[in-house]
Amino acid sequence: MRKRILACMFACLTFFCSCAPTPQEESKEPVNTTPITVDGNFDGGLHKVDYTSTSDYLVKNKSSEYKLLVPQNPSAEISTTAEDFIALFQEATGVKLIVEKDNGTMQHNASAKYISLGETSLAKSAGVSTQDDELEYFGYSIKTVGKSIFINGNSDISITFGVYGFLELQFNFDCFSNTCYHIDSVKESPLYNYDVKEAPDLKMREEFYPINDGYARRRMKYVSRNEMIAGEGTVHSSMVYVSPDKYNNPDDKDNYHPEWFGAGLTQLCYTAGGNKESRDLMLNTVLKVAQDYFIAEPNDNIFTFGQMDVATWCSCPACAEAYTKYNSNAAVLVHFINDLTTLVDDWMASEEGKPYARDYQIIFLAYQKTLPPPAYYDEATKTYKPLDDSVVCKDHASVMFAPMEMDYQHSINEECNASFKSVFEGWKVLSSRFNFYSYPINYNHTLVFYDGLEVMQELYQYLAECDTYYFYECGPMVTTLTAFKALIAYVSAELSWNVNLDVNALIEKFCRYHFQDGGDVMLQVFKEVRGLTRANIDMTCRRNSVYMMLEDVKLWPKTLLQRWLNLTNDALGKVSYLQKIDPEKYDVVSTSIRRERISFEYLLVELYGTELDSTYVEELKLQTQADANVSGITHNGGIAAATIWQKWGID
Repeated sequence: MRKRILACMFACLTFFCSCAPTPQEESKEPVNTTPITVDGNFDGGLHKVDYTSTSDYLVKNKSSEYKLLVPQNPSAEISTTAEDFIALFQEATGVKLIVEKDNGTMQHNASAKYISLGETSLAKSAGVSTQDDELEYFGYSIKTVGKSIFINGNSDISITFGVYGFLELQFNFDCFSNTCYHIDSVKESPLYNYDVKEAPDLKMREEFYPINDGYARRRMKYVSRNEMIAGEGTVHSSMVYVSPDKYNNPDDKDNYHPEWFGAGLTQLCYTAGGNKESRDLMLNTVLKVAQDYFIAEPNDNIFTFGQMDVATWCSCPACAEAYTKYNSNAAVLVHFINDLTTLVDDWMASEEGKPYARDYQIIFLAYQKTLPPPAYYDEATKTYKPLDDSVVCKDHASVMFAPMEMDYQHSINEECNASFKSVFEGWKVLSSRFNFYSYPINYNHTLVFYDGLEVMQELYQYLAECDTYYFYECGPMVTTLTAFKALIAYVSAELSWNVNLDVNALIEKFCRYHFQDGGDVMLQVFKEVRGLTRANIDMTCRRNSVYMMLEDVKLWPKTLLQRWLNLTNDALGKVSYLQKIDPEKYDVVSTSIRRERISFEYLLVELYGTELDSTYVEELKLQTQADANVSGITHNGGIAAATIWQKWGID
């Protein structure tokens, strides 16, 4: 029988040990919850996973004849991946693989025993395709030929994803966060006859969850923004590149263009006040910025030129006239980006720009004032249509739909989100490439559970049906994850790769490995918290659910908070034996549990601090602070933890 272990990348953690306060009253029975289900599945997706055991072995008796083969001149990406692969392989099998560099003349034979990464001469001689259009940029293939295994993709990042995909199939590897992963420990492991092709349903997957740093980002098959976007690491980039500091200074006559700015210098004016000559100059100014970044960053295929993060727009006569014509502020933005891509296309086709040519995108935002598309609903055909051809995005122009005002606790198909879905459908007819910026988070109260998980799968399946390319999920900006957000982040990582996975199985798997022997208790807590929040959700339309007020006695009964606090203490008790046999593991697992306990401690103090025994409340305050410190919690929404402790009268 395989022995299952939890392997953790240990952070430097300080553990605060204290006796948990005893609740002052008994808790009620738990709130029941039903499993998460969806109505239908996404029919597409490339998830071909065929592998069967052979009579040969990759590892036998803790020994292996295999070598890891890397290209002659491996990139930093491949080198880093190879190091992690060797470490994980050794952890699973006790065998440290030898690394060999391709010499460019290797010939495959039936007895060769290699795990080959990427474009090697061995792969070529074995007839293995190292490039495959079906995989696009982030997909990977795993292929057994003879006794060698070949992991390939169209980019170094995709090969990295393939390595972790191989480890998943071979050793049941999975990564849950930057502090926790699992891999089976084995004495022997068969050679499988692999014929695998995997590609993510949401193609370019970026996340903002701070828990997924270091190796965890790649292990969870994510990319960071600066790896794919040329230039500044922000989607709100327009006035970063065309800055009023540089172009609205009357003392600098050569660069003084006040007509480029509108709405009190908070947004660009994309018509340059109706002055064509000045608008052309602004276009060429942005072109030069894009050229410089495409030259400097040859592997990046996205350039963002999105409006700034303020709910304003230019109202000059030219912009106002365009709004009247198109019933959308976005029309002038589409016109500008279309013209910009024409200039970039011409440059990349020229002798000067040809070395930097690529399949690129220039992304703008459908956000706040530009959310409504310049399209209309045709009752006769029951479809959306562009108001005219000029507002259809050209090949290299694409929109990122960012509906922050949506209700992320309700389905995109429910009535409360009907207007947002109609906007979504309108943009789909204007842009052949689609990108989505998601907000499954509450910004006011990051210490309190916010249930965006219920409808996550349905939204992701819809996005997959829309052939979404760049998917970004906005997480908490100023705090380590708590209130089960690490669990939600893991489910999001898995679902955005394959939108048809079993969500309930993912939840159970996370709890089993992340909380170890306390997993069954923490799973019960999670189900009950979810059950309560679903019962409390107002079924009418709630715009801006990301800013809804969650700290409310009507939402959080005292007896249930105390029950959940008791259960998290029970979970801590179940892992306490690790203190003696594996202190490092105990630090990681207990911290994971204490990170979830904070939510219940905090709410009891904030909502019921005047009703509970004063001594008990003071103990709760100190325990909350200790749990926050050991977990790295620095904020609750925009409020610093230090401010909370000061308010509570503790230092």
